[in-house]
Amino acid sequence: MYNALANKIWISKTYLKENYESLETPKILKQYFDVLPRYLTGFFDALIYNLTLKRYTIASRKAKQEQRQIKSVNLLKVHKTSAFLSSIIPNTAFKGINIWLTHTMASLYRKPRLISSLYNLLREVNVVSHTDQWEQHLEDLRKKAANPCNRLQIGSNIWNIAVIDNIDIMAKSFPFGNIYNTTRQSSHTTLRMVFQYNLPVPLILFLNIKLNNIGSVLGPNIISKNILEIFNNIFDKLLFENLLGNNYNTNFCTDTIHQEIITQVEYGCQCESPNVVILEAGGIPTMNDGIFLSLDMY
Repeated sequence: MYNALANKIWISKTYLKENYESLETPKILKQYFDVLPRYLTGFFDALIYNLTLKRYTIASRKAKQEQRQIKSVNLLKVHKTSAFLSSIIPNTAFKGINIWLTHTMASLYRKPRLISSLYNLLREVNVVSHTDQWEQHLEDLRKKAANPCNRLQIGSNIWNIAVIDNIDIMAKSFPFGNIYNTTRQSSHTTLRMVFQYNLPVPLILFLNIKLNNIGSVLGPNIISKNILEIFNNIFDKLLFENLLGNNYNTNFCTDTIHQEIITQVEYGCQCESPNVVILEAGGIPTMNDGIFLSLDMY
């Protein structure tokens, strides 16, 4: 059965090419729906209608008990969902044919200001489970229930690096025109983050080391000095190689320098990526109380 359906779809390429104008640039939805293979639209129409009818039967029974208005099956929405599913099959089988619906969705995805239109299209064909208003409600609930502190790692090997910064946020409320002539709402807050590194040994061992025995903690070390020496040798080699007269050699570029460096310097990250946690925003950064509140957190 499945092989027969796949073969039937495959041999329908000629039919789709003959009706490519209605398939790629239809004037109305009915014209697009009629040109889709009938065995696909008929199958999805019957499938979606029966599933929707069963759901509406249960909903109607509850509505009758509660003395509410009984809704009927929306046939137009059934046809739209059927057209959407029927468009996916030819688009999967024949990449050379521009299916109107799938190409329209790709265009909507590329334009941020049309994301809401893409969302409405997906909601209309039951791809997304609820409306945009309900999603905003769920987002508000998730924001209230979120606790960034739950993502913090605790242990004797954890080294925390706290970051505090003031950020300005401007509302994107202008669609076009001169942005400097448009009034925009702006807000200011104090960003508070923490980078947590998992050290190979407990942090207390570093705190107990006497500085007079190991020298200065800050500043250049042996590794950085060796790397700087390698850099100097690379530049000397490139500048003085095949030197003609008193002129330096200039027959090299940044790619040449980069290739020389990666052949002599071991590159790559030698430690695990930190656990980055964005904590709750601080108070008003233009007031001392807001700054002190952020500092007290650490």
